[in-house]
Amino acid sequence: MSVIGNARNAIRTVKMGNGGRFKEYLLPFCSEVVNCGLTMRLAIISDIHGNLPALEAVLKNIETSGADVIHCLGDTVGYGPYPDECVTLVRERCTVILKGNHDSGLLLETPLEDFNMYGMKAILWSRKEVAAGNQAFLRDLPFTAAQDECTFAHASPLQPDSWRYILTLRAAQESFSAFTTDVCFIGHTHVPVIIGEDGSINRMKSKGRYIINVGSVGQPRDHNPDAAYGLYDTESRMYQLVRVPYDIQKTMQAIREAGLPEFLAHRLSLGI
Repeated sequence: MSVIGNARNAIRTVKMGNGGRFKEYLLPFCSEVVNCGLTMRLAIISDIHGNLPALEAVLKNIETSGADVIHCLGDTVGYGPYPDECVTLVRERCTVILKGNHDSGLLLETPLEDFNMYGMKAILWSRKEVAAGNQAFLRDLPFTAAQDECTFAHASPLQPDSWRYILTLRAAQESFSAFTTDVCFIGHTHVPVIIGEDGSINRMKSKGRYIINVGSVGQPRDHNPDAAYGLYDTESRMYQLVRVPYDIQKTMQAIREAGLPEFLAHRLSLGI
């Protein structure tokens, strides 16, 4: 690591046993580090939706990825049968944690009428399952964050609490005006995609600005049932979408035992 700042050498005088003296240089120190040239390898997860087996499988995979930190883009609860356990685990393992629309719905901050009937039923059930301390934690979460030279949002950096869907190039272009970093990571649609400010799709160059959807840990909708998360190197600007198989049947059975709608179990096996 190169040291930049107010570094200087110090000299000290050392007395010898025979009465002689000599001078030696101490190692330089830095009183103001401006830039240490550090790189970060980020793991970004989103849309866990109470699917504990999927979250545990992803976290185990991240342990072997070389990631320095884990950031969560929200929707830790909703749809799935383990909402409280997922909030607890995210609190323990993640650095940046955002509020998603289902987290907001659980707190009745977002009207239940904004959700489809499956989402509404799952939220009403989850409200009884999530401990008061975890609900208080969700209430205090931000909608966006900027860290490690990246922007993070659940749905969109543009009006993040209105839960806009970035499903078209036009919606993406509007969102680029809402952040200043080169990269913004999002979730919300459950479909992984890379959108360039130049209009490119799923192509990433060393220069340029991008919105990257990391997909969903707990309810993928790109016809691939494996859990999804993203890995990003802040120095090389290399991004990797990672897919992780998990025990889908365990989650499906837990959904049925909880009395949640059957469709929420069935869709997991199809990735829809």
